[in-house]
Amino acid sequence: MASSLNDHSIYYRITEDEAKFLKGCTGITDDDELKHHILTVQAEAYALGKTRKNAIMLDIGCCFGNDSRKAISDGFPLSNVLCTDLRKGFFDIGHKLFKTTPKTFPLAFFEGDIFDTEFTYPYPTTTKIPNLSALENIGQLKGQVSVIHASSFFHLFNGEKQQELAHILAQLLLTQRSIILGCQIGAPTDEKALATTGDYFDKIFSPKAWKELWIGKNGPFKPDDVEIHANVRSFTVDEVLGATGTGDGEYYWLEWSVLRK
Repeated sequence: MASSLNDHSIYYRITEDEAKFLKGCTGITDDDELKHHILTVQAEAYALGKTRKNAIMLDIGCCFGNDSRKAISDGFPLSNVLCTDLRKGFFDIGHKLFKTTPKTFPLAFFEGDIFDTEFTYPYPTTTKIPNLSALENIGQLKGQVSVIHASSFFHLFNGEKQQELAHILAQLLLTQRSIILGCQIGAPTDEKALATTGDYFDKIFSPKAWKELWIGKNGPFKPDDVEIHANVRSFTVDEVLGATGTGDGEYYWLEWSVLRK
């Protein structure tokens, strides 16, 4: 999937398996709509890596690191991208998948539990950009990250932990013109969100409730400090293996971004 955002044939260069994966992640089934969605969202996020000196991208719950690799292929400096996950196993397999090595593609990785205070202890904010390959703690990035990517991640936790996660990530962002974006299982209304919870997901959100998570009474931001976009797309259970639904055949994917003004 390595191609430029200016190359409008990007979608037609991905494999059938990659297309299936992206459709499952986004809930978009139309080929042209998928292509447009990917280019639009990536253009906003990846432009920061080209226009802002020393812009840092953090990929939370990175798995194989494929999203970070796509950002890098679109122009985000490799040396300014950091992947994190609970374990390094999938990330290592990512090198095998993309036929790279830590030497030929030195993408930084930090292993740990995002909720472990030893992993995210908030260091004093500094303007000095740390070496991402030599971090002792993610908290060293406090107030320095331009882009945080968190897809298929929030819905792994209960509501209380998701609120805590929002605060953890918010403190890492630059004070202005920085963004957190991602996607996860969601629902169009609070009622359907309640009906969708079950064996797989303890707490999912409607777009309205998701915005409240960030700017509500217990949120990390004030309403005037951020611009939040959140919407849902329907999909079939066959498109995302193991997803749960409302019981009426409707399934939804929540796509969102939180832009710090």
